[in-house]
Amino acid sequence: MTTKSKNPLDNSATHLLHRAGQRAADIFAEEAKKGGLTPRQYAVLTAVSLEEGLPQAELVARTGIDRSTLAD
Repeated sequence: MTTKSKNPLDNSATHLLHRAGQRAADIFAEEAKKGGLTPRQYAVLTAVSLEEGLPQAELVARTGIDRSTLAD
């Protein structure tokens, strides 16, 4: 038996995926903070650990971090 919610967002795949993404980001941030890293720092260190000597443009492409933020 299924129960229909009065809130239409409860049946919206887009909304539910967005909420799942938010929760995943929160969990990741909590775990990364334990190591003293921000999620962006973790992403950069992981990319570099897989292939040292990557140029900045490639780090941007692999991590999704914009160039100006990565430069900081």
